Formats: sequence, C-alpha cells, structure tokens
Amino acid sequence: MAHCSESGLERRFRTYNLKSRTIKNRACRIKKFDFSGNLIEKAYIIGFRLGDLNIIKRVSVTQVRCSTTIFAQIRLIKRLFSKYSTPKVVKYVDHKFKIPKWNIVFLVNRSFNFLIPKQDEIPQWIQKNKQLFFSCLAGYSDAEGSFLIRKGKPKNKVGFGLYEIGSQQKNIIIQIWENLLKYGIQTPYPIISKGAGYTQSNGMKNNKDFWHLSTARKDSVWSLIREIEAYIKHPNKIKELARVKENVNLRLINNPYRSA
Repeated sequence: MAHCSESGLERRFRTYNLKSRTIKNRACRIKKFDFSGNLIEKAYIIGFRLGDLNIIKRVSVTQVRCSTTIFAQIRLIKRLFSKYSTPKVVKYVDHKFKIPKWNIVFLVNRSFNFLIPKQDEIPQWIQKNKQLFFSCLAGYSDAEGSFLIRKGKPKNKVGFGLYEIGSQQKNIIIQIWENLLKYGIQTPYPIISKGAGYTQSNGMKNNKDFWHLSTARKDSVWSLIREIEAYIKHPNKIKELARVKENVNLRLINNPYRSA
C-alpha cells in the first residue's frame, strides 16, 4: 500500500516516469461474466431489449438500463442479468405524476454487444427458427404485450380472453403477424390505434403511428399460449396468461366448434 493521497500517487508516477492505465484498462469493482451463448436466452433478451431496454455502449462496457413504475419489471431484469453483473437499483418519485418509479442499471461486458443495435425488425436468424421466434416474441410481449379478459355479452358471463401487443415499431409488429400466420395462428392484420402526434396519458406525444395487433379467436389464443407459455418470464404476464388460458379452455369446452 502506498498510504498517500491521489495527488501524491500522481506525483510519484511523474517522478518515476510511470504511465497510468487508460480508461479502457482500469479495473472495475463489479465483476462481469460473458454471456452464456444460449440462443433461446439470446432471442428472449433481444425481444425484451427491442421493447423496453435502453442500451448505451460505453468505452469498455455496455450499459443496460430501464426505468419503470412496475417493480415486477425490475425483478425480471434482475433475473435476466444478475448472473452476468451486479445491478444498481434506485427508487424515486415521479414528481409530475406523484408515483414511485424504479431505475435499474447493469454494466455488462462486450459479450453483450449484440444488444446495442435497436432496429425496427426481428433479426432473420430468429425468424427462421420456431423456438427462437417464440422466445423472442415472449421477450417482446413481456415488454409490450398483454394477455387479458374482456367482458362478453350478458349471456356470456365468462367473457373472452385475448392477446394483444402494440408499439410504434411498425415492421416488428407486422413481422410478428406474418410469423404467427406462418405457424397457423390466425390473427387479423395490425391496425394503427393511435396516430402520430397523439398525446399519451403521461403527456408524451407519439412521434410515429402506434401499431396494434390482437387476436381473440379462442383457437388462435390457445395455440399462441401453447407456443409461448414456456418462454414468458414477467411475473405479471405469467399470471395474466394463466387467467386467459383458463378462460379459453372454458370457451373451448362450452363451444368446441366455434372459433370465436
């Protein structure tokens, strides 16, 4: 141990003509581990990143960040990245809406550089494989999608469960629709539910049209659940999916020959 201040160390470096490490080579207190290389995990994380993660390339690390009002989202992100790095979680109050929010940040190594691009498309290597597509869709759904039950007509006390997903990423939404059709899941063509310039409840305006895809056909919802259930990770979405699964099962039992 040198037992001297930072300025004292700098003087000694100058005295003995020593060069300090560059920022690229400095040690970091946070241990970082390489990505596993598992393609199903990779496809899920890419899907979730396209929906909800903010990624910034630093000098020698990649910063993974998310801000949310839903603590279950923080739990999910911890689950995804804690084996690779250590998170920093900060709770604060959104003064505009007077609600609690959480901010989570991970610094991961360069093996996660595959998260840096954020384009309005699902990578082709994912679309070419059924398992990888539904894992990616699960990640994107955990960020942007919902399983929910709508009230039916008075005679239908059960209501009807459905799946819906939406974002301003037009190409991704259309690619999801195309792939669902490819795997036999009948889904209406996506629509624009809110146009560019629409002011959201949080006061932000849409820069682009908001595209929305949904299906309520019980056979289609059932097929989708069978394909995606194993990959959904968000605690809240798992509960939603279970409720919709029970609802669709009841509808199939009561009216096995009707698709609606």
